[in-house]
Amino acid sequence: MTALDLRSSVRSAVVSNTYRDSVDNNHFYLNLSMAACKASLDAAHGIEASTFVTAMARNGVEFGIRVSGAGDDWFTAASTVPVGLYFAGFGPDDANPEHGRNGTDHACAERRVRATEPELCRHADRH
Repeated sequence: MTALDLRSSVRSAVVSNTYRDSVDNNHFYLNLSMAACKASLDAAHGIEASTFVTAMARNGVEFGIRVSGAGDDWFTAASTVPVGLYFAGFGPDDANPEHGRNGTDHACAERRVRATEPELCRHADRH
């Protein structure tokens, strides 16, 4: 992609700024990785007798997983209040049941997504 951009008629300053912004934005990769993970997990779904988790989802009421060999069935349980880092002055009594991130990143790219979390924690401390 970079080589193609550099050969285009777009001014090099525009290309440079675009890439700088994507590198400086700690969330940039997350959008791309979630789409790639979703495509990979969908391809892994429907394998007979497979116990591979191909989707995880939550809505604040339930948490569910979809398993490759289980067809279109979902396995669900009640959502819980998260145990973890809260903004200063807040705690579990202020929280709602978890409805956070899309489970696609967990099922496919846990380590890559976790690598951004120290920055997310620093971000939370600033607000």
